Order: sequence, then C-alpha cells, then structure tokens
Amino acid sequence: MRAGAGSMTRIFISYRRDDSAGSTWRLFDWCERQFGMDRVFFDRESIPPGEPFPRRLEDGLAACDVLLAVIGPRWATIADAGGQPRLWAAGDFVAHELATGLALRKRVIPVLVEGAAMPAREALPAALRPLADCEALALDAAHFRDDFERLVDAVLGRPRGFVRRRVDEVQRLLRFAARGAVVVPLVVLLAFLAAWLGLFGLLGLDTRIASYSMALAGEPTVLGREEGVLIVALDDDSERRLGRAYDGSPAWRELHAQLIDRLSAAGAAVIVLDFFLERESPADAMLVAALSRARQRGSRVVFAVKQLDDGRPRLAPALLNAGAEWGVACLGEQEGYLFAMPLARAVDRQRAANPFTMLDAEPAEAPALALTAVFGGTPDLIRRGPREITLRSTGPGVAPVGFSEIRRRARSHCPALADDDVIASRLLWLSPLDDWRAPARRHAYARWLETDASAAEARGRLVIVGIATSSALDEHSVRRGLRTEDRFGVELQADAMRSLLVGSTLRPPGWAAQLGGMVVLALAGGVTAFFLVGRSRAIRMLVPVAVVLAYLAFSASILAAAGVLLNPLYDVGAFLAAFLLLGRLERKAAGVPIPGGGP
Repeated sequence: MRAGAGSMTRIFISYRRDDSAGSTWRLFDWCERQFGMDRVFFDRESIPPGEPFPRRLEDGLAACDVLLAVIGPRWATIADAGGQPRLWAAGDFVAHELATGLALRKRVIPVLVEGAAMPAREALPAALRPLADCEALALDAAHFRDDFERLVDAVLGRPRGFVRRRVDEVQRLLRFAARGAVVVPLVVLLAFLAAWLGLFGLLGLDTRIASYSMALAGEPTVLGREEGVLIVALDDDSERRLGRAYDGSPAWRELHAQLIDRLSAAGAAVIVLDFFLERESPADAMLVAALSRARQRGSRVVFAVKQLDDGRPRLAPALLNAGAEWGVACLGEQEGYLFAMPLARAVDRQRAANPFTMLDAEPAEAPALALTAVFGGTPDLIRRGPREITLRSTGPGVAPVGFSEIRRRARSHCPALADDDVIASRLLWLSPLDDWRAPARRHAYARWLETDASAAEARGRLVIVGIATSSALDEHSVRRGLRTEDRFGVELQADAMRSLLVGSTLRPPGWAAQLGGMVVLALAGGVTAFFLVGRSRAIRMLVPVAVVLAYLAFSASILAAAGVLLNPLYDVGAFLAAFLLLGRLERKAAGVPIPGGGP
C-alpha cells in the first residue's frame, strides 16, 4: 500500500552485497510498494547497464531525502584480499556513500538486519564516525511487518507506531459502529414512539420547548407589517362611558347595531362581532337592519357562535334568516407561543382518524370565526397532503387556506366541537401583548359610538369587536418563555385573523422528516461520544451542551426562514440518549473508569 505523504520522499539504500543482499532485496521491495519505484534508489534496479556507476551514485545521493544504511553482521569487518577491512579501503563505495550522505547533511538511518549490532565509533573511519550517533532501527525477519512500519514512521517523520494506531482506531471505529447499529435504531424508535404518543405533551414540555424556539426565532417581519386587523374592545372605560356593564341584554344589541352602522359607514371591510347572540331578542330587528345597510355599503358582518346543533349554528333566528355569516369562536388549548386555533373539522371523524383508511381529502364543516372573517365562504375539503382547506364561495374562486396539523382531539373544551373530533388547526405565532393594546390597533367600543371617531382608521380593515373588561370570563393564560400573560379571547382571534391575512403557516415536520431528524441527531450523539472518550469530564459536558445549543439555533433559523417548527425536545432527547449510552459503552470498552459503576 502506498502512502500519499510518503510518495514525496526520496530514499537511497546503501548496503554491502556480501553482507546482507537478501535482506536488502526484501527491504527494497517493501519500500518500492510503500513509496513508489521512482522514489527509491537501489543500485541493482536504479542503474541501467552501461551507465557510469559512480556518477549515478552521486546523483542518487544528491536527490535523496533519507539514506538507509543497511548494516549486517559482517558489514564493518569484511576485508579485502590483503586483510584490510573494506570500510577503511580507498575507493570503497559503501564508505563513500555514507560519507557523502553525512557531508550533505542527509537524514541517515542505520538499519540493522540479520541480528547485527551497531558498530562502535572506534571501529569506523573518521568520516563515518557521525554514523554512530544516528539512532538505528532493527529489521527482524520474525516480525518484519511491525519493524517496517516503524521504519516508515521514521522515514516520514511520524510518531512511532503511527500505522498501528491508525489500524487500532479503525478497529475501534468498526466496533463502535457495530454497537451504534444496535443503540441508534433503539434510541430513535423510543424517541419516535414518545413523539407519536405525545409523551412529553402530557406534561406540556414539548409545547414549552417549542415556545422557546419561537422566542429565539423572533416575530416574523411580515406579521409586524400587517395592519389589516383592528380591535374594538368593550373595555372597562367603555362600560363607564356608556353607563352600563355588559350583560348581553337587548340594549346591548341595539348598541351593536349602532356600532355596525358606524363601522360600515367608515368603510370597514369586515366587521366581526365576538359576542354570542344565541337567543331571540326584541332588538334583533335593529341588528338585521344594520346588517342589510352594511352589505349595501360593501361591508361583511360575521357573528361568533359557540354551539352547533347538527351542524346548524346556535344564533338568533332573525340573523340566520337574514343570511348572516358566522364562524365558530373556539380557541386553542396549548400554552406558550404556540396556540393552536381550530379552523375546521372533518365531517366523518371515524374515517378521518383511521390511519388505514384515511383519505387525502375529507369533507369539512364548522368553520372557525377567523376563517369566515378573512375568506368568506365555507370549508369544503381538508386536504392532508398539502395541508390545506379548500373553500366553497359564492364569489370568485378562493385560494386554499393552509393549516399546520390535523389530529383527533381526545377532549374538547369547546361546545361546538365534540370529543374525538378530527380537527385541522393552525399554529399561531402570537403577537407581543402590547401590540394589540397599542392605540393604532385597539380602539374603545364607546369611542365608535361617539361622533369624534375617525373613519379613516377603519377603512378597508377587518374590525373585530369583543369583550376586554376586567370582569370578562373570556380571558386566557398564555405562557411566553418564562412568563405567563393573560390575553382576551378577542386578542387571540385577532392573531388568528392576522395570521390568515399574511398567509404565514407554521408547519411541524411530517413523520418522515421527524424520523429523519431523530436519526441524524442520534447519529450525532454517537459520533460525539466516540470522539470524547478519554477527554476530561468538563469537555464531555461542554461539547454536548454546545451541540444542543447549536441545534436550537438551527431550529430557530429554520422556523424564521421557512416556518417549519421542529420538535427540539424529541430530537435533543435522541441525541442525549445516544450520547450517554454509546459513550458509556465506549468508555467501558476502552477501560476508562466510569463514575458510579464498573471499571
């Protein structure tokens, strides 16, 4: 086998034929395979017949980087016919080669073969005595391969045992890969099952971790620029100015009718009443008349409902008979930055929830208040593949509406949605609370019943009217990072409408992508454990923490750039489980002490 680095090293082999020809031939053969034929000078192979021998020797010596002086048992004592050791004789090529190499300051490595010992300094001519100071290497026929590897290390200037350590590392890697082939699939399977069953969702952990990812990503710029939604809040100040607390009485329906007139006259595109007007009232005629006038002015009016009777909304009969638009005002139940707003439900929940008979498209019903307000029309189909809801509309074709997830809700807290309904929901990126309470985005209910309201502030906007009093029951606790905020339902509905207007859909990865992410993280955990064996405890703690932080930063960037909401808890769990299990097995195999158990 050739070494890439060794192919640049030129070697000159010096030897005495009567002393070690056989061993030298073997050395040359191995050097030729290791370094290449054109990089090894050996007189019997490198000097063609007819070439001037002395001159070619000089050229070889000048060009070499390393001179191997092959020394056999009789190297220093072989004598000529007169009994004088050849090493001392004038014109001895071996003495000349070594003297020239030493004079040119070449690296000279004495190679002891056939049990030879290094000659004493006094046994050498003056020009060769520096040879005695050179570190020698022995080539023993009994373990020639190991000795040759040490020689290659010396020639290339590598630490001793370099090749052996590389072989050991490859063998260790193969053993580690065999253990990883068992541990990694097991870890991924357990993490995938935990995600499938929503194990950490029982404690709210996955939602909170996802919330932190959203906090790291920051609010999308496109949401911050959306000015199409305005809140008209029936707040404490409005109750004082109007001289009554909100109780849903006919007098309040009369005020709602006046408000619809004011907002439609101001040019509001859509007026959403987030009040439940379920029972018949003497003031319904005023509401119907205001609804008719709003339509004539080009404003749509949408009413909130909380209960469906066989698919029919529980809304005042007069409003239903007048063809009033409606939407289900159900809110999500998750905490954190994530708030899952139901958009529609599958008609046949048994078929929709069955993974073996599930269709790509399911008939839909029960449109969300935000869905009706933003798009009009009614839901037609829930399409699983592209994650979109198609709409039926009496006007021009309406583009499909994206949703984030579809799944069975084991328990519903919304009267309009039954337990075990299959719901298509949209994950909301909640706005900062101060955003919806700023004067530009929230007006008092009473203000719009007064003559000084500015019509320009409502023109072309979607206006949602709802309760925001200190005594309101429609208030929800939302966890944002490390703190908890109380938000009114009208503010959450406004966030849903703004999300639909922008078209920004947060999408968790599909199961295939989730599984792939867990595999990658588990493999990363195993690789990290492999390279940290033998390192200090501090390093073994800091490196995985750094990897986890890097992954969280990556998940935040993916969320900000593409709206893909990774599930860090399960991915990080796969990483840490593989890291700890494989790290423990590798340290045990390597004989590294394991605190608390085993050698």
